[in-house]
Amino acid sequence: MKHFCYLSILIVLSSYSYGQKFDSQIKKKRVKPIEFRTGFVQQKEGNLHKKVFNGMNYTFRYSNTLQKKNLYHLGLEVGNSHMKTDIEDGFSSVLVNIGLNYHYLFKIYHNSKWKIHSGIGTNLDYNIGYYWIWDESHLYWSNFLSLNLSQRILYKANKYNHIIMFFSVPVFLLLSRPEQERNFKIDDFSFSGIMNSFHHKPEAKFLTNSFFINLSIEYQYKRKSKFQPFLVYSFNYFILKTTYSNKVESIQNFTGVIWNL
Repeated sequence: MKHFCYLSILIVLSSYSYGQKFDSQIKKKRVKPIEFRTGFVQQKEGNLHKKVFNGMNYTFRYSNTLQKKNLYHLGLEVGNSHMKTDIEDGFSSVLVNIGLNYHYLFKIYHNSKWKIHSGIGTNLDYNIGYYWIWDESHLYWSNFLSLNLSQRILYKANKYNHIIMFFSVPVFLLLSRPEQERNFKIDDFSFSGIMNSFHHKPEAKFLTNSFFINLSIEYQYKRKSKFQPFLVYSFNYFILKTTYSNKVESIQNFTGVIWNL
C-alpha cells in the first residue's frame, strides 16, 4: 500500500511537470495593428425619409490580438462619413461611428495551411447621424450592444503570404433608436441630454427585423520593413429596427492598410 501511494504521488508530480512544460511550449503571439480604412457608404434613415444617402467614410482602428492556444481580440474604431442624397449638390450630412469589440475564439482546426478559430464576441457600437439640411434640430442614432458568433480563418499560401478572413454575425442585440415622432422641437444637446438620448428605450432583438454582418479579408506578405503595410478589405451591412422607430439600413465597402506594431 505504501509503495502504491509513492507511485501515485510520482505519477501526479510527473504529469504536473509535463503539463507545465507543455504549456510553456505554447508560443504566445501578440500583435497590435493600427488600421486606416476608407470607402463607399450608403445609408437610408427611415425616420427621416426614403432617400438614400451616399458618401465616403474614413475609419481609424486600433486592436490588440493575443494568440496562444485560443485567440483573444480587442478592438476600438472611430469613423466619419460625409453623405448626400441624389438631389443635393454638396455633402450635407455627417455620420459618426464609434465601436468597441471583443472576441474570444477557440482553436477549431490547425494544420500547415489552415488555422481556424471560432467563438463568441461582443460589439458596442454608436452610429450617430446629423442631417442638418433635412432636420437641423435632431440627431439620429442606431446604437447597439450585441452578442455575436465569430470566426477567423487563416490560410497560408506559402511561408510569407497569408490571407486572414474574419466574420461576425449577431445572435442577440440590445438596440436604441430615436422615436419616430419627436415630442420636442429641439433635442437636448447638453452632454447628459445626448447620453440619455443615445440609450433611449433599449430593445432586445433576436435576429428579428435587426441584423448585421461584419466581414474583413486581410492579405499579409513579406515586408521589407515594419513600416510597409498589409492590405485589407471589409464589408459591413446592418438593418436595425425597433417597435417605436422605422428601420435604418447601411452598406459599407472599405479598403485599407494595416501596420502591425
